[in-house]
Amino acid sequence: MLPRGARDLLPAAARRRRAVTEALLGVFDRWGYDPVVTPAIEYFAVFGRWLAERERQRCVRFIEAGSGELVTLRSDITPQIARLAGQQLRERLAAGEAVRLCYAADVVRLSEGTHEQSERHQVGVELLGDDAPEADAELILLADEALRAAGVQGAALEVADVGIARGLFERLPSCDVEALHGLLARKDAGGVARFAAGLALGEEPRRWLGLLCELFGAPGILGHVPADIRARWPWLAERLARLEATLAVVEARARSCMRA
Repeated sequence: MLPRGARDLLPAAARRRRAVTEALLGVFDRWGYDPVVTPAIEYFAVFGRWLAERERQRCVRFIEAGSGELVTLRSDITPQIARLAGQQLRERLAAGEAVRLCYAADVVRLSEGTHEQSERHQVGVELLGDDAPEADAELILLADEALRAAGVQGAALEVADVGIARGLFERLPSCDVEALHGLLARKDAGGVARFAAGLALGEEPRRWLGLLCELFGAPGILGHVPADIRARWPWLAERLARLEATLAVVEARARSCMRA
C-alpha cells in the first residue's frame, strides 16, 4: 500500500515520462531557455507570498530542525523562480536583460481527492524581464511547439489576460472572489448572474461580468467588446489592446513559419 496520492511508475511509464521530458527540454533549449534546478525544500514564506490561499493549504509543511523555521516541500516551481530571480538574477534584470529559464522537477501537494496524485512532474519555462506583447507571443508559440514535440496533436491553446478579471474584481464590493473566479472559469453564465444579483453593483460591472462568460472563441471575439465599455473603462481598453497585439504577433509569426 502507498499513502493517498502516491504512485509508482513502472518501466514503460518511466521511459515515456523521461522521453517527453527530454523532448520538451530540447525545445526549450532551441528557444534559448537555460535550465535551472531549484531545491526540493523551501521556506514556506516563499510559497505563502506567491500562492493563493487554497494552494498554500496544500503545501506539505514541517518545522526545520535546529532553526524552528517553517519549511515546505516544493509545491510549485514558479514561486521558486521568483525567489531565485530576486536573490541571484537581480542585476541582469535591473540592466534590462530578458532572462529565459526552464526546469523539470517533481512537486508535492496534498491531494484533494481519493484519486488525485500528490506528486507530479512539472516541466516548464519562465520568461523574466520582458513585458512586451512579443514576449507573450513567444510563450504561446513555444507552448505550441512543445506540445507537438511531446506528441500532442490537435491541441487548442486558450489565451487569456488575468488582468482583465483582476481589474474587475478590484471594482466589485467585498465578495467571495474565489467562488466568482470558479464560475467564470466554467463559463457559467447563469451562476455568474445569480452571484451578481447578490451584490450591490451598477449596470456596467454587472454587464461586464456577463460578457466575461461570452467572450471566448476565435481571436476575433475581442472585437465584440462594446465600444462604450472600452471608452468608459480605460484600464480595460488597455488590457484588451495588449491581448489583441499579442495575438497579432502570434498570427504574423505563424504565417511566417508556414511560408518558410
